[in-house]
Amino acid sequence: AREESYRERCDLVVARAVAALPTLVEYVLPFVRLGGLAALPKGPMVWEELERAKRAIDLLGGEVIDVAKVRTPGVEGERFVALLRKRRPTPLQYPRRVGLPRKRPLQTL
Repeated sequence: AREESYRERCDLVVARAVAALPTLVEYVLPFVRLGGLAALPKGPMVWEELERAKRAIDLLGGEVIDVAKVRTPGVEGERFVALLRKRRPTPLQYPRRVGLPRKRPLQTL
C-alpha cells in the first residue's frame, strides 16, 4: 500500500483473520478507497478486538459500520465479519515497515 498504484484504489478489501484487529486494519485500510469497504473475518472475541482497535481504525481513516455473525462451513464456533468503511485518507506514514504493526500495534502507541 506504499506504492501509489495500489494505495486507496480498492472498493472492497477482504482479509483472512491473520492478525489481531489493530494490526490487520493497518495492513488493510491503506488499500481501501474513500467510501470503500474492508471486510475482516474474526472469531468470537470480535467485540474485544474492536475495542482495542478503535484508535487504529480512526487513525487510519476508517469507521465500523457493522459486525455480522456468519456461518463458515467446516469451521466450529462463532465467526463474525467486521465491516469497516473508509471515511478519510490514511496518513502516508501507514502502513509502517514490515513487522512493526504486529510488534507495536497502534492501540499501544
